[in-house]
Amino acid sequence: MSSQETSELLAELRALRQEVLEIKLQMARQEGENLSEQVHELSNRVTRLELWRAGLIAATSASGAGALTALSQVFGG
Repeated sequence: MSSQETSELLAELRALRQEVLEIKLQMARQEGENLSEQVHELSNRVTRLELWRAGLIAATSASGAGALTALSQVFGG
């Protein structure tokens, strides 16, 4: 994996982390409003994003190169 690819993956990881934080904040607001259905959907989104993030981290290591492909196939990316 080239340094350019690594830099791009790290930038994507930062973007995913920010999106997860924003979703968690939104979830907390909605829980306070008793909107359980929407909170459940946001929880699913957070789970998917965290799995993608874990896959991207694994892909940055030499042994994890195939993990991103497998994760993409599992989640239809």
